[in-house]
Amino acid sequence: MQRSVIRTLLAAGILTGAACARVDDINGPSSRVAAVAVIPQASLTQSAPGAVPAPAGLRACFSGETSALDVVGNNVGQLMGGASYAPGKFGQGFDFHALGDGIAIPANASLNVGPGAGITMAAWIYGRGTMFQSTGGIVGAGPIMEFDNGAHLWHHNQQNDPTGLFTNLAEGNDQSQWHILQAPGTVPLNGWHHTAVTYAKATGVITLYVDGVAVATSNQGSFSPNTSTAFHIGQRVTPVVGDPTFTFNGTIDEVQLYDRGLSAAEIGQLASATGTMCVAPPASFQVLQMPVGSGESGVPFTTQPVVAILDANGNIVSNATTPVTVSVASGSGTLLGTTTVNAVNGIATFTNLAIAGVGSTSLSFSAGALPAASSAPSTSEAIPTSQVARQLAVVTQPGGATSGQPLAPQPVVEIRDAAGLRVTGATNPVTVSVGSGTVTLAGTTTVAAVDGRATFTNLALSGSGGATLAFASGGLTGATSASVTIAGLPATELAVLTQPSANAESGVPFTAQPVVELRDATGARALSAAGTVTAAIYSGTGGTLVGTTTATIANGLATFSNLQVNGPGTFVLRFTSGSLPPVNSAPVTVTQVVRIMAITAAPATITNGVLMSPPYTVELRDAANIKVSTANLLVRMGIAAGTGTVAGTNEKVSTNGVVTFTDVTVTATGAIQFSFWLIDASVNFNAYTLSTSVNVQANDTEPPPSYDWHGFFDPIDNPPKVNKVEGGATVPIKFSLGGDQGLDVFAPGYPASQPASCTNFAPTGELAPILALGSWGDPGDDDNEWEYDHDYKHCKDKKHHQDHRHKKSRQKQDDDRRRNRGGSSDDDMIAALQFNNGRYQINWKTDQWDGSCRILVVKLNDGSTHTANFRFK
Repeated sequence: MQRSVIRTLLAAGILTGAACARVDDINGPSSRVAAVAVIPQASLTQSAPGAVPAPAGLRACFSGETSALDVVGNNVGQLMGGASYAPGKFGQGFDFHALGDGIAIPANASLNVGPGAGITMAAWIYGRGTMFQSTGGIVGAGPIMEFDNGAHLWHHNQQNDPTGLFTNLAEGNDQSQWHILQAPGTVPLNGWHHTAVTYAKATGVITLYVDGVAVATSNQGSFSPNTSTAFHIGQRVTPVVGDPTFTFNGTIDEVQLYDRGLSAAEIGQLASATGTMCVAPPASFQVLQMPVGSGESGVPFTTQPVVAILDANGNIVSNATTPVTVSVASGSGTLLGTTTVNAVNGIATFTNLAIAGVGSTSLSFSAGALPAASSAPSTSEAIPTSQVARQLAVVTQPGGATSGQPLAPQPVVEIRDAAGLRVTGATNPVTVSVGSGTVTLAGTTTVAAVDGRATFTNLALSGSGGATLAFASGGLTGATSASVTIAGLPATELAVLTQPSANAESGVPFTAQPVVELRDATGARALSAAGTVTAAIYSGTGGTLVGTTTATIANGLATFSNLQVNGPGTFVLRFTSGSLPPVNSAPVTVTQVVRIMAITAAPATITNGVLMSPPYTVELRDAANIKVSTANLLVRMGIAAGTGTVAGTNEKVSTNGVVTFTDVTVTATGAIQFSFWLIDASVNFNAYTLSTSVNVQANDTEPPPSYDWHGFFDPIDNPPKVNKVEGGATVPIKFSLGGDQGLDVFAPGYPASQPASCTNFAPTGELAPILALGSWGDPGDDDNEWEYDHDYKHCKDKKHHQDHRHKKSRQKQDDDRRRNRGGSSDDDMIAALQFNNGRYQINWKTDQWDGSCRILVVKLNDGSTHTANFRFK
C-alpha cells in the first residue's frame, strides 16, 4: 500500500525525495526530482549475525557508552539541552526527550567525507512519536544525524508520516543542490530498527535501508554532499534566526559515518551485528607470549606465541581480525606450521609452530602495516634445536621386475627427524617386508643405515600384480613404498589351498569349500592365470559329486562354492585344469543323516477296521533323498488330518531304513491324512511327512463283536510269566470268551508269533501265523484230553501214551499237508479251532526254535490282542 502511494506521487511529480534538510524542503518543490524505486525486503541477503569489525571506510563511530566521544576519529561531542544516556541497542545510547536535546560535534577534517568516493550514514534508532519542534506541526521522530546545511538522515517524511525514512544529501542550502530520497511507512515506532543511507559517487545511486533491507533507491548522478560543517546527532540547530529547530523523540545508538557507499551485503552486516562496531581502530600490536622451544627439530614449541592488537590507548581491540605473521629473524632453522593467524577478538594465537634444523633460531612478528608497541619486543630470543631420529622415508622407490628377479631400482630409505630432515649420523637397522599384494619377498631384508640412509641391493618379489614394500626400524614411524608391478610367470602346478571338509553329510554342501591355487615355477601364485578348474571324485564308491564342479580362475585362485557328495563313503576329489598336473584333495568322509521320510507304498482305499492292502511303507532318507540303509529307528504312524483312530502296531523299528506297517487298521469318517515321524531320542529329527488324503470306506460287514476274554488256561501262563517248551513241541492254546462266539473269532492272520529278546521280550522280528493242527479228541473228555506239564516233556497220563503216538502221527500228516500248501490259512485256523465246555482250543505246532524266545500273539475280531511269552529249550 505504501509502495503504491510512493509510485503514485512520483508519477504525479509530487514526491521528489525522502526528507528535508530545511523547512523549505517540506513546503517547496525540489529542483531535482529523484526517480525512486522501492525494493522488496525479500530481495536483500543479509550476512551472518555476529559482532565483527566494521566495514572499511569508517570515519566516525559514536557508541553512546556514557560518552559522546567518536572512538574512531577521536571527535568529541557535546551533550546539548537535556540529552542523556539510556539503554541502547548495544549497551548505552543517546536519549532525547525535549526540544533542544542533542549532540553537537564541531566541524573536523576527519568528518568531511563528501568530496570523496561517497558517503554512508547509519544508526540504530528507537522512535517514540511526534518530533519536538520550535514552530509548526511537523510530525515524525525527527533528525537522526545532520551536517549544518549539508547531508542528513531523518526519521520522517514530508507526507507527515511519522514512520518514514528521509535523506537529503545536500551540497548546500540552495534547493538546486538538494538530493532527496524518502521511504514512507518503513520504520515503525517503539522498537529498535537499523537505518542507513548510502551514496556511491561512481554510480550516482542513493539507497535507503531499514533493518538491512533496501526500501528506496534513486540515481542522482555525481555530486559531493556537504560534510564540512558542524555535525549533530538527534537535532537540527538552524544558523538562520527564525528558522525552527527540531529534536529527535527517542533513543539513537551506534551512529556511524563512512567515506564510501557501502554495499547491500555490508549494510546487512551492520544490521545483523550482535555487538557494537564502535571500537577504536588498531594502532599497534604486542607479543603477549613469546615462544618456548621444544629443543627438538620439527617438534612444536612447548609454549606457542600469542599476539594482541591494540588501539591508540594500548587497549586490545575487541573486534580486530588483523592477520599476524611470524618469520625467521636469524639463525639456520626453518619455521614450520601455520605462520599467519588472523586475530580473534583482538588476539592472534599460534598453535603448531616448530623449527626444523640444528642450531639456534630467533623469530620476529608483524601485523600488516601496524607498528609494534614500544612497550614490548617483537623478536624472540634464540631458540636452540637438535635432531632426534623419529621416522623413515623412502627416498628411492623400488622398481618393478619379473617374478623372482631383483627389483630395479632397489629401494633406499632415509632416517629422519620430526621435521622430515635426514639424521646424518643415524645407523639404525631397517627391515623390509611385503606391505600389500600377493607376492613373496626374497633377498637381504635388513640393512643398517649409513649416514642416515639404508640402501637395499638384492630384493626380489615372486608372484604377479601390484605390491608395496613396508619398511620398519625399532621405535621409528615406518614407511611404505609406492606400488610396484611384478610381471608373473605362467602357472605350472595346482595346489589345494583350502581342503574340503574332512567330514561331511550326504546331500549337504561342504562346510569348507575347496579353493585351488595356480602356482608358477617359483611356487608363487600365478595371478595372471586364466581358465577353469574342474572337480571330480577320484576315489570312493557309492557317492555322486553334486554342485558347480567347474570354477573360473580369478587372480590365480579357483574357488568352489556349493560342492557336496550325495551318498555315504570316503572320497578323494581330483582337480584338473588344462594340461597342468592334477592335484587331489584330502579324504572326505561322508555320512548319512535321516532328513527325509518318504512313503513308498500306500493303499488306494481304506476300509474301516480292515487291514490296509498294501500296507503303508516308509523309507528313511538323507538330505540327498537317498535311503539310509543303516537306519534302524522307531517310527510312529498316526493321523495328522481328519477324524479317526489307529489300531494295531503303529510303532515299528525300521529295518535297513524301511518300515512297513502290516498290522494297522483305522476307524475313521471321511478323508484323513496319516503322519509318520521318528520318536527315537537319539535322532535330531522331528519333522513328519504326510501321506496324500485318503477316503476311509465304511465296513459293510457286521459290526465287530465284543468278547469277554478270561486269559489263557493251563498249560499256558499269562504274562509276565515265561512258558518253557522244547522246540518242535505242540502247545495247546486254551482260552475263554465268555461263551460260544463261533469259530470265526480270530482277526485275519492270527494267531501268530514273532521272535523276541530273551531279556525283555521286546519284538525283534516280523509276525508270522502259527502252524495249527487239528484237535486231538474231545477237549471236554478228561480221559482223552491231552495235557502237558509246564515243561512239556512227557504225557501227564501214561495210559494215553499209545493214543499220543497215534494222534501225533496224524498231526504230522496234517503238518506236512499245510507245509505243502505254504503254511496255515485262515480256513485252516477255523477248521483246527474247537469249542467245548465253555473253552476254545487250538494246537500250536512249534518249530525247532531251541535257544530262542518268541511271543504268541492272539488277536481277535473285536480288535483286542493278547500275548504269552515262550522260551524254547
